[in-house]
Amino acid sequence: MKRLAWLTIMMGALWAGAGHAADASLCKSMCSAEKRECRANAEELAREDGGSLLDLPEKNPMARAAQEQVPSEAARALGNAGTQSRRIGKAGNCDDAYMRCTRACAAPADAELVKPKQDR
Repeated sequence: MKRLAWLTIMMGALWAGAGHAADASLCKSMCSAEKRECRANAEELAREDGGSLLDLPEKNPMARAAQEQVPSEAARALGNAGTQSRRIGKAGNCDDAYMRCTRACAAPADAELVKPKQDR
């Protein structure tokens, strides 16, 4: 009996939240939260996308020196430039997703987001 009451309360809370989702300010704040999360993950994902699994460098500098894997300044600069380029690309994807989300929030529920072209 207690579980049924708890389930009823939880379902009511979820439905109430769904009713407030139509509110424009709540929608935009959710878009902002998703954008912040996306940007936070973009840096990490850009670093991970850099090399293959076989090219993982040793993290210990002493071990790298022993294995003669110390990258040159040019190789390090090239790797940093590639990471920066990937990070900017992923941040751009986050911005695009944010713009789509805010446009969807601003549009009325029954409006078409893509308007058909009219023949002239």
